[in-house]
Order: sequence, then structure tokens, then C-alpha cells
Amino acid sequence: MNPYTDPMSRRSTDASLDETERDVLKRREEHGWFVNVIAEDEVGPGFAYSFGLYEEFSHPEVIIFGLPNDTMQTLVNDVGNHIRAGTKYSAGDRTNDLIEGYTCIFREVNPVHYAETFTWAMWFYGNRNFPALQLVWPDKHSNEHLKCSATVREEQGPEVTAHAAEYTPLSSEEEANQKSRKNNLLKT
Repeated sequence: MNPYTDPMSRRSTDASLDETERDVLKRREEHGWFVNVIAEDEVGPGFAYSFGLYEEFSHPEVIIFGLPNDTMQTLVNDVGNHIRAGTKYSAGDRTNDLIEGYTCIFREVNPVHYAETFTWAMWFYGNRNFPALQLVWPDKHSNEHLKCSATVREEQGPEVTAHAAEYTPLSSEEEANQKSRKNNLLKT
């Protein structure tokens, strides 16, 4: 049984939208997806994720952590362009088509972590009923890093460290911070 059925997404013509929401949805409708980039802060590493890939192409949304904001945005858009051209990525898939000379891996994202990261996607779909994949990139030595918190070390290359296996609910302060992060948008 597929738990990801019947997404109810929002449209730029919905009457209840504010100006920012309407602008974001217009860009999503024009492009096919939207990339939201969240800068690194005291809460955690920077990350970028898509929303619209699932609705437009029946493909999981994509998230990446720990690289410069422009690089993450470009990579998510590159994945989207590959998907538009017919590529389908699944958990465990490896690709050499995104970062020259390196193999990236896709890992399934547990929906229990969506509230921490996919805030606009959850708003767009109205729920957590969409699949998502994390694009995991290698360090300079082609070591795979499978965790989500990120630090970038110049001499070693980027290193991604992971979510704990157990989910810890957000505190009220963290939840408020996540809501304020929702408005940190970058153009696709």
C-alpha cells in the first residue's frame, strides 16, 4: 500500500494566500518545483529542499545539507532537471551526474523529520504525505557521509553527520525558530 497518495497541494490562485506565499507558488508553477534554502544558523547546518517534484513528476522531494547555499540550490535544481528529463531516483541509487568526479547517493528521509526541515513542503501539500530523498554527497576522498547535520572542513572537504536514530520533538523555542525559517526563501 502506498502511503503517499492524493496530495492536496496549494495553488497561487488560492484566495487565502499572503503575497510571499503567492509569489513562491507562482515560481513553483512556472518551474515545476521550488527550492527553499535555509542558511546555517545556531540551530543547525544549512540545507536546501524541493517542493513540487512529487506533485509535478510523481518523484520524491529532495533535500541536501551542508554545502554553500548556492551550491545546494544548484544541486537540487540539477536533480529536478534530471527528473524532468525522465530520470527517477530511489533510495540507494547512486549517480555520477551531479558533482563531476564524485558519486552521490540518495537516502530515504523518514517523515518523522519533516517538521524539522520540510516546512514549506508540508505547507504546500497540507500534510506529511509525500516521499523525500536526501542527496548525500562525498567528501574529497569519496567517503560517503550519511548523516544530516553538516560541517564543512576546508582541508578535508565537506562532511555530513547524521540525524539520531531516535526522533526528539522540537521544543517550543525550536518550533518557533522553524516557523521563522519558513520565510528564508531564495529564488529557484
